[in-house]
Amino acid sequence: MYKNLQRNLSSHFEFDTQEWRDIFVSVLVLGFVLSFREWGVSEVSVVAGVSSWVLSSVLMFLVLILYLSVVKSVAIWKGYKAQFKTGLPVLAAAVFIAFMFEGGLVFLVPGGLYFSVLKNAKLGKLWQDIEYRNFGYIGIVGALVLVILAALVVPFSSILVFQKLIFICLVFAMYTLLPVPYNPGFYLLVTSFLSFSFLLMFVTIASLFVFLELGLIYSLIMALLCGLCAWGLTYKYL
Repeated sequence: MYKNLQRNLSSHFEFDTQEWRDIFVSVLVLGFVLSFREWGVSEVSVVAGVSSWVLSSVLMFLVLILYLSVVKSVAIWKGYKAQFKTGLPVLAAAVFIAFMFEGGLVFLVPGGLYFSVLKNAKLGKLWQDIEYRNFGYIGIVGALVLVILAALVVPFSSILVFQKLIFICLVFAMYTLLPVPYNPGFYLLVTSFLSFSFLLMFVTIASLFVFLELGLIYSLIMALLCGLCAWGLTYKYL
């Protein structure tokens, strides 16, 4: 199994040219959104704004690459190929929201995840047999990795760079559950509302508790309990 996975990763794990272009566009736009408040409101500070834009873009790039690398790896393991495509409407919405709320609300949805079957890895599988909610689960694995990374970096949160990194990881993780087209939350919502409600609560509570520096294990346990409560309420009343 491990050898097959290693062979599939070496054969299929890649970022094509279009993906790199989309990643850079998304990173630059979201980096600007993240740095919006540093530009100033009543008085514009170009130096502070550009410095924050560069730092935010670099951190957003690292977080997005980590997230996509995890998603691509898990997708290959499950017999799919994941490809990232930027979403101009969501990027425009991110900029609009930044201006509307003067940087007080950040909308971190860089684009969508598109999946296709790896023929060599899914022999005997027909297109009709694809469970599209798996695409949502694959995306959530990447979000959980970001939550864990944030928890590991929390001890260094007194340093500005790590503060921004924690914020980006946790906010981005929560936004993966937003049901916009081709986002993990979208795949879950249209295929299994029970799974969507559980994971929405799980990721949100885990991110919130990690941000409050309550510890990774405690955060995950409480997130699991809250997620199960959300699942139970959804099952009973919907």
